[in-house]
Amino acid sequence: MKQLFKIIRLVFLTSILLPCQLSGQDLSKEIQDCALNAGNDAVYLQDFKAGKPQFNADGKLIPAKFTMLLKKNVRYRFTVCKSPSFAGKVVLKLYDENRLMGTTFNPATGKDYPGFDFACTKTGVYHLFIEFPDGTPGEAAAILSYVETK
Repeated sequence: MKQLFKIIRLVFLTSILLPCQLSGQDLSKEIQDCALNAGNDAVYLQDFKAGKPQFNADGKLIPAKFTMLLKKNVRYRFTVCKSPSFAGKVVLKLYDENRLMGTTFNPATGKDYPGFDFACTKTGVYHLFIEFPDGTPGEAAAILSYVETK
């Protein structure tokens, strides 16, 4: 665990100290801005882009699904990003098997949030869904960040 923190800090400090932009990732300008807005305590790990929209036989939009391995005792931040030209709604949902672990939409209040923090209590496989509840696909992505705890 200590090695993971050392590696993350090294990557973070290297990206700050070097005068060049991160060119290893193929990020659009909107996603880069969104990753920067994830917070000062968040370190970018990965982005997940909703690709070409797919529809089922009924014509309903199928959510984009991504699978990832998350480690126990680590706090992660999931942030939703969408193109400024897209006026539709985007919802992120994180599942552990069939249990909803976090979402950017609160059904009780009907409020959307730009992201959520997830304190992982079990190392394992998690599934992230990018959904378009309005049924209109658009350019959207999710940013996965590591949140430093002090």
